[in-house]
Amino acid sequence: MLASIFSGKHDEREWMECTLEQGAPARGRGLPIENAGGRELHVGVTTYVELVLNTPVANAAQPAFSQLFVQTGWDAKCNALIAHRRQRAPDDVPMWVVHTLRTVGADAMVAYESDRMRFLGRGRTTARPQAMDVSAGGALSGTTGPVLDPIFSLRSAMTLALGAMTQLVAFLVAGDHDVDVHAIDS
Repeated sequence: MLASIFSGKHDEREWMECTLEQGAPARGRGLPIENAGGRELHVGVTTYVELVLNTPVANAAQPAFSQLFVQTGWDAKCNALIAHRRQRAPDDVPMWVVHTLRTVGADAMVAYESDRMRFLGRGRTTARPQAMDVSAGGALSGTTGPVLDPIFSLRSAMTLALGAMTQLVAFLVAGDHDVDVHAIDS
C-alpha cells in the first residue's frame, strides 16, 4: 500500500510517502523535500520512535519492565541505531530492531539519540522535547548502551541549493537475530 501526504511552507515543499507491506518485518517511509525558494535552504529532519522489545501481553502486564534489558548501539557503517533485548532466560525469544534515515540527492550530517530522558529533557514531554528546542541546545547526544528508557531518534541536517531536491527514507526493521536487522544495509 502506498500513501502520500503533501504539505508546504514558505519556499519548501515536502510530502511523505508511506509503503507498508502486510506481515513484513520492515517499514519504510519516504520524505521528498524540494527547495522552491530563491535562496539556499537549511533543512533538518528528526525521527522519534519509542521502543518496546517485548511481547504485547508482557508489555501490557508490565510496561516499565519491557524497557529493561534493552541494549542500544550505533552502527557507523550503516548510519543506523540498533537495539536488542538481552535474554533473561535461555528460552527467551531474541528481539532485534534497527532504525536508519537515508538521504538521497544531498550530503547530510546525521546525529542520533537512544535515551528518552536526554531527548525530552527534564520536565518536558514529546509535545515540546528539548532535542527540538534550539534555545535549549536542541542537540542529540549520541548516547547508546543500556539506557533506562530507550528510544530511537535520528536527525539528518542538510543544505539544499535553489531548485535542489532530496529524499529522506526512514526504515524500521525487526528480526530475531542481528543478521536479520543488518540486512538493511543491502
